[in-house]
Amino acid sequence: MNVFSIGFDEERKLEFFSPFVPIKFKGESDYRFISCDPTAKPIGSLILEFINLDLNNKVKTKKFIFEYLLGYYMLEYCHFGQQLEYKLCFSKKELNFYIEDAYLELQEELKDLQEDFISSINHIFSGVEYLIKKNHQEGNYHTDYSDCFLAELYATLHEYSEDILVDFDLPTYCYLPCLSEDDDPIDANVELAFSSETFGNILFIALRKLIFQKNILILRCQYCHDYFIPESLHYQKYCNKVHKNGKTCKSLGALVTYKNKLKNDPILKKYNSRYSSLASNASNYPDNPLAVKRFDDYKQKGSQMRQLYLEDKISKEEFETWIENTRIKKQNNK
Repeated sequence: MNVFSIGFDEERKLEFFSPFVPIKFKGESDYRFISCDPTAKPIGSLILEFINLDLNNKVKTKKFIFEYLLGYYMLEYCHFGQQLEYKLCFSKKELNFYIEDAYLELQEELKDLQEDFISSINHIFSGVEYLIKKNHQEGNYHTDYSDCFLAELYATLHEYSEDILVDFDLPTYCYLPCLSEDDDPIDANVELAFSSETFGNILFIALRKLIFQKNILILRCQYCHDYFIPESLHYQKYCNKVHKNGKTCKSLGALVTYKNKLKNDPILKKYNSRYSSLASNASNYPDNPLAVKRFDDYKQKGSQMRQLYLEDKISKEEFETWIENTRIKKQNNK
């Protein structure tokens, strides 16, 4: 029995993953195992969810096992056989017992699997920043990197490319409506699906299909350290994950970068020192219009110059020269 299946709507860039999991039907108190109806998610969602899973977090790992892997564990390790589908019922207490056992049994297996895929993704997409910058400098904004990525995929994860079945007539995908992430019904335009007995093989297919999409990259956020797919074929340091304070990694990461640069950059230290000196003069001599004007001018123009420097639109020398030119030059006595 193939526990996992996944299909793809290439036109809308959606994937439909269907694991074999416990479901509690309406009006029943117990759970039965079925191949659940797939939910439409953007292509790449499954692989990102797995490689970003914190396997040292027991609660999150057990939740992942319950949602995706418990049926696999029951068949592979508990040997329930074909009667597990629909025929056997389990109480919540019994399921919790099997989830705990599955966590203990699968933890190391999942860590090895995650390490393999993270290592492969790092290898596949290493050097992408250099390639993108090089092509953009040459005016080439539409390079397709998929062939290069695909060769690296098979070189690093070939062991997961076997024992995968192709199904050309899977009614779950071809004829029945699916649900989006917002529970809105959509008609799946999937011509075929892939199925396998192992989760690693399904991850391989998911990553392979992602790589076949043009202008798709997997990068690692330098703030939260999760992997993400940028919205365009441009190298990005940060993802758009929203944190509890309502701010995104992009805004928080930029702030951290600025603070680090401020702490270590001698030109920014000189800029701030000059700002403090002019502010002090304006405060101590409020009746001196020249002191007040010099501070107001520095505050307004300095903010613009600092931003240009932070965005690498002016050089360090240009910024430093501007700061020095705000000082009153002493005239030599003749």
